[in-house]
Amino acid sequence: MNNIVINLNDKRCGSTRCCLLLTVAILSVVNIQGWSFPPITPPEQITERATPPSLYGARSFLSRSPSILLSASTTPSATDKIISEKEVFISSLDRSNAFNQPTKERTQYLNSMIPSNPTPKPGSVSSFQSIAPGKWQIVYAPHISTLSGLVGGKFDPVTYDLKENGVIISHAKYSFPVIGEGYLSVSGTYGSVDDNIRCVVDFDRAWIVIGDDYVSDKPIDSFDDAPETWYKGMINSIGRTFFIKDFAQFPVSYLDDDTIVFDFELSGTKICARKI
Repeated sequence: MNNIVINLNDKRCGSTRCCLLLTVAILSVVNIQGWSFPPITPPEQITERATPPSLYGARSFLSRSPSILLSASTTPSATDKIISEKEVFISSLDRSNAFNQPTKERTQYLNSMIPSNPTPKPGSVSSFQSIAPGKWQIVYAPHISTLSGLVGGKFDPVTYDLKENGVIISHAKYSFPVIGEGYLSVSGTYGSVDDNIRCVVDFDRAWIVIGDDYVSDKPIDSFDDAPETWYKGMINSIGRTFFIKDFAQFPVSYLDDDTIVFDFELSGTKICARKI
């Protein structure tokens, strides 16, 4: 990371630079990891069904619904419809393994995929315990793209590492003017609220790593392993203060072996992540 503009490890940085660091930390944790922030209404919210992209090219469009993409003369099976609805959305993305800019059409395709959810009670432990463990990466999150774009920055990638024992570790790589690049990370546990559709996360550790303190392009996996900087304890305290468990409950509307869609109710948007 060679584009860091300020050295936040310099104790002479002053109150202005400290405020910049804390602002990024709060903004990042609040809006990416499910912490409290005023709701927004993204411009890409849709009100009517759009024409789906072809499965054979994301830039071409057909005048047929996703449910008949596989064949115009035969009725697809339930499995075929699940595949077609999902692939319509995936084929509309510029990148299948990274953040994509929100558009009205992509939001519509994502919403069209929901009724094809193949997993009963997707937010229950019994349903996700065999699927969840592993690393997941967000590919579509309109509220994150909108908020970060307002200040000329971005979060990409945003990943979730879910363990079999219920531990979750999340990393968000940030890039913002003046502050530069780095990683914001949190860890805690995940589970189910109602053993039906609503899952929950409970983060109790937060740490941030900036380019001046860490030269690798990979995040640090735990709070204990993070560099002993002057602001380490401060960031963790901010994280604990702003974390509100009631806002960290997410209804799961779609779940299969490599794709999950869950609702971010504060902003009225859906987030899609894929297993990597």
